[in-house]
Amino acid sequence: MEEATEVSATLCALDVSEVAQTWWSEVSAFKKENLKQDNARVRSLMKRILVEDEEPVVGLIAHSILFKRILQLFWPQDATRQ
Repeated sequence: MEEATEVSATLCALDVSEVAQTWWSEVSAFKKENLKQDNARVRSLMKRILVEDEEPVVGLIAHSILFKRILQLFWPQDATRQ
């Protein structure tokens, strides 16, 4: 019971204020000309999570498309650095 109480308290303390914001375009409507803007948005998100947030970020809940894009942008091209 104590563990359930802790989990419940943790979930209730999550900041979900940004969940309602549309952050990603509809995949079927995505065009190549949007790529630069979306790359900037992904980089901005990562900067915020890794550098700017004062409190530590424990996790990120997002669509698999976002995680795929993060890997595409930040995965080292050099095989020795992978």
